[in-house]
Amino acid sequence: HAMIISQTVSSDLYKRVAQEFVRKEVNYPGHNNESLAALYKVLSGNYDDCVDELVPSHARAGLQLVSTENSSGPTKDATEGLDKWRETLTLVLSNRSNDDVRGLNALGKLLSSYGRAEAAHICFIFSRQLSVFGGLDDPKADFVLLGSDHHKQSDQFAKETEALQLSEVYEYGLTLAGGVTATAGAPHLAAYKLQHAVTLAEYGYRDRALQYCDAIASAIVSQTRRSAYHHPILESSVEDFLARLKQAPKEASSSWISKPTMGKVSDSMWNRFNKFVSGDEDGNGQTGSDGDNGPFARIASSPNNSRPPSTSNFDVYASSPSFPS
Repeated sequence: HAMIISQTVSSDLYKRVAQEFVRKEVNYPGHNNESLAALYKVLSGNYDDCVDELVPSHARAGLQLVSTENSSGPTKDATEGLDKWRETLTLVLSNRSNDDVRGLNALGKLLSSYGRAEAAHICFIFSRQLSVFGGLDDPKADFVLLGSDHHKQSDQFAKETEALQLSEVYEYGLTLAGGVTATAGAPHLAAYKLQHAVTLAEYGYRDRALQYCDAIASAIVSQTRRSAYHHPILESSVEDFLARLKQAPKEASSSWISKPTMGKVSDSMWNRFNKFVSGDEDGNGQTGSDGDNGPFARIASSPNNSRPPSTSNFDVYASSPSFPS
């Protein structure tokens, strides 16, 4: 009765009554109804407070309440409700209501504050109307690269190739959704794409690196109002790297070691077999003397030099000197 009456009086009164109902009848200790309690709060309009059912406010503040009730069981961890984020998200998506994305956004911020980046980003995707997918310099950005934590790993998060690839998939999904994001895309990813193109070129994938550079250059030119992330330094870096890639050899001839193909190997084997059957090859396997082989086989040998006779004009000891006659 109280809920029906409060709903006819005012929305604020209805929210307070619903919050008290959830606290006393739904999510009381020992019943593990955190996800259902969060759903009831979202349906009643308490979007920002729905996360209190998963992790109480005193636990988020680092405080620990002392229970006055005598309980012999183990003490429950206040953050165990975080493990029920999937159940909570499923209940909210299965029972859609007006502005329920605010509750999903609050759930994503709660998970992000505890370092669960992947779970938080999933919630941000479902609440993309409110979530900010922006650059590292934007203090309002909820996530920069999909699946990577830029809050606690700001010096390492951009080194993961998988995070950039997932972000590109999400960017492509935004273009399919239409609207303002379809034309703008995610301009903050341009610098990460350039770095990925450099990595591809270092590993020999020249053509794929060219595709990345062409995509970045076309995105810069296609915008009527240039984004702050498409600054002149980035544009000059893309042009310089693009010119270097065009001068580089193609992937087919980039290696100095030729890769044998199965056709060449099979042809060589059949040619040797046919020669053996027809008797073209020497059966004895003699290919000449050892002197005719080697890298210096065609060079003429040097003649033998005879040693000139040595003569001495010294007088022998104890002999008379000889005088010319």
